[in-house]
Amino acid sequence: MTERRFDPDPPDPEGDAERAAKRRDALEAAKDAARRGEWEHVLREAEGARTPDPVAEAADLAQRIDEAPDLEALASLAPDPDPLRPLRSFEGKPRPRRVLWMDPNKGGGTVLRVGDVAALGGAGGVGKSFASLALAVKASGPGNGPAHAIGFEVRRGGTVLISFEDDPETVAWRAGLIAGQPLPDRLHVLPDPEPLMTADPDRPGEARESPAWPGLFTAIRARSPSLVIVDPVSAALAGVNQSDGGTVRRFIRALGREGTAGGWGTLIVAHSTKGARIGKTGPGRLEAMREQGGALAGSGQWWDACRGVLAMASNGKGHALIQCQKSNHGPPGWVIALEADTRTRERTGKPDLFAGWKRRRRYSPEAWAAETGQHADQNSGQRRNGGAMTPEQLRTFS
Repeated sequence: MTERRFDPDPPDPEGDAERAAKRRDALEAAKDAARRGEWEHVLREAEGARTPDPVAEAADLAQRIDEAPDLEALASLAPDPDPLRPLRSFEGKPRPRRVLWMDPNKGGGTVLRVGDVAALGGAGGVGKSFASLALAVKASGPGNGPAHAIGFEVRRGGTVLISFEDDPETVAWRAGLIAGQPLPDRLHVLPDPEPLMTADPDRPGEARESPAWPGLFTAIRARSPSLVIVDPVSAALAGVNQSDGGTVRRFIRALGREGTAGGWGTLIVAHSTKGARIGKTGPGRLEAMREQGGALAGSGQWWDACRGVLAMASNGKGHALIQCQKSNHGPPGWVIALEADTRTRERTGKPDLFAGWKRRRRYSPEAWAAETGQHADQNSGQRRNGGAMTPEQLRTFS
C-alpha cells in the first residue's frame, strides 16, 4: 500500500491564476499612476505587494551561498552592517597625526593631517609647484620626525608626486636644485598620469573614479608615504564639470578615504579665481583671494571640502607669501614670507635661474595684521584691509 502524506499546501491552479491576474491588474494601475506622476501610489502598492517569507528567503540565501563563484560574490551577500557606533568606542584612541603645519610657538597651526585633503592655491607662475616640491623633498628625507621646509614643518615618511603638467625629468631636475644632493629614495613620481576621476558613462552628469585609480592607490599604499601631492588638481578630473558640487565632494572624499587607509595627507595644487588674479599683488592679492574662497578656482565646494587652504601670491621679483586662509585644526591667518633661494642659483652658476624658495619670515595672525595695517573683526574673525602697508612691505611687494 502506498503511504499517503498530508500536503499542507496542495496545488491550487485556479487560485494561482486569480492571484496572477490581480498582480497584473495592480501593475497596470500603478503604471497609469506613474504616468500621472503619482509616485506615492506606486511606492505604496509596491510595499504592499511584498509579502516577506522568512523560510523562502533563508532557502534562497543558502542557495546563493552555495552557488557563489568567488569571494567577492560571497561578500556581496552579507547584510548591511549597522552604520552607527557608540561614540565612547572612539574614546582614548589617538587622533590622526599632523602632516603639514607651522610651528605653533610662532603663531602657526596645523593645515593638513592624515586622511585630510588641503589645497595650495594661487595664480599661475607664482611658484606653487616649487613650493610643493620643497615640501615633497623634505618629507622624503630619512627618519620619521618633522622636517623644516620653507617655513613649514612636514612629517617625514615619503612623498608621491602626481604631476600632470611637468614631465618626470623636469621634476627630478627641479627637485635636485632644491635638495642640493642626491634625491631621497622615498620620493616617488607617477610618470604620465591618467586622470583620477572621469565622467560616469552609465550616469550622465556624474563622475566616478577612473580605471587607473585602484592600481595607482594600491601602489601608493605599498610605499607608505606621509604626503601625496596632486599638481594641478584641475588636470586630475577629465570630462566632468569641475564646478559641480557633487563631483568635487566625491573627489575630495575619495582622496580622503585613500589617505585614511594608507596613512597620508593629500595636498592638491590649484589655480585661484580669475578675480583674485587681477589687479593686485602681495598682501592685497591675498586679501582678494580670501574673498569667497578666491584662492581656489571653480566651485566654492573646493573651499568647503578641503580641510585646509593655503593661498600663495608673488610680486614676480623674487618674493612670495603663503597664507593659511582656512584650517579645521587651528587658527588661520598666519603667513610665511618667502624669497628666492640664491644658494641654488650659486650651485647652478646661473644667476637668472629661479630654483626654489627659502623662508624669509613667519608671521602669526596678529603680527601679520600689525605688519600690514589690518585689523581683526572680533565678531567673525575675518581680517579686512584696514590701512596702508609699512614701507618695508611697499618696497618688497609693490
